[in-house]
Amino acid sequence: MGIYDFAGRLVDTVDTDFNGFYEAIEPSTSTYNCPLRPGPCPNMYRFVGNDPGQPGHLNRSYNPRFRTIATNFQAWPGLFTTTDTAPTQVAAVAIAPGSTQVGPVDCDPRR
Repeated sequence: MGIYDFAGRLVDTVDTDFNGFYEAIEPSTSTYNCPLRPGPCPNMYRFVGNDPGQPGHLNRSYNPRFRTIATNFQAWPGLFTTTDTAPTQVAAVAIAPGSTQVGPVDCDPRR
C-alpha cells in the first residue's frame, strides 16, 4: 500500500497481511490556521493498493498478478478512517502448463 500526499509525493509504504489489513498513522496536517473551531486543517492522502512504486523507489511487494487500485481519503485530526482498497486478481483462470500465463494464479487451498 503506497500512501501519497496531495502533491503526489510518496509519504509512506505499508505492507498488508494476507487478508489485506494494515495500519498507518499519518499526520492530519502541519497547518493550524484553518477557519475551523478545532484549529488544525484536514489533509488529503491518495492510497494506492498494490502500488508499483515510483522511479528510484520501487515497491518490493508489488505483484503484477493483481490490479493497482487507488483512491483519495481525508485525514482529520483525531479521526480514525477506514479505507477500502482491495485489489483483485488480473487473471482468474489457470491455463495449462507451458502456456503464456505471466504468473500462476494464487489458488492455495490451505488459505
